[in-house]
Amino acid sequence: MNNNHYQHSRLSMKRLYFVKPGEIIIPNIGPHKDPSHTLYYRNFEILQTKDNKPKVIGTGAYSNVYLSQNISDSKYYAIKQVKKQSILNSGASLDIMYREIKIHLTLVHPNIVRLFSYHEDKDNFSLIMEYLNKGTLFTYIRQKKKLNENESFDFFIQILNAIYFLHLNNYIHRDIKPENILLDENLNVKLCDFG
Repeated sequence: MNNNHYQHSRLSMKRLYFVKPGEIIIPNIGPHKDPSHTLYYRNFEILQTKDNKPKVIGTGAYSNVYLSQNISDSKYYAIKQVKKQSILNSGASLDIMYREIKIHLTLVHPNIVRLFSYHEDKDNFSLIMEYLNKGTLFTYIRQKKKLNENESFDFFIQILNAIYFLHLNNYIHRDIKPENILLDENLNVKLCDFG
């Protein structure tokens, strides 16, 4: 088998990941609209470090991401906590956060970080998301220093899958960079940060 045929067949196989557009049901998101999300949030405990501080696994301009555990099934999740005052201080409205939550709850795709639920109190939004233990693509590239062609190809196709799915559903990301691409334990790509 020549190398050209091999590359073509790999591309064809990767195209199987593409998800066709389906009916997206937009949930009713707004200030304290859905008490079921708050009940779901109560099943989670943010894990602590040895010095009894919340275990931070990521930070952003307006948020911190904490490692948490579901009390009922002991699975790990990421809780992204966004301070309302940070949003307001930037001159934006809280409607931006409601829109992000509303959209992200509908995005179910193998290459997009899953948002399972959210909780809102007077100070914060808390987003309960899929926990990806391999960190960001940015950190992975810095650690490896160089990616081989096959690995780069796999990452590239998976990123395209996520973008393709977003565009099919009339969304754009606007901030695609290695810091907003997470990796799971099998080094599968998951696009995140829809703010």
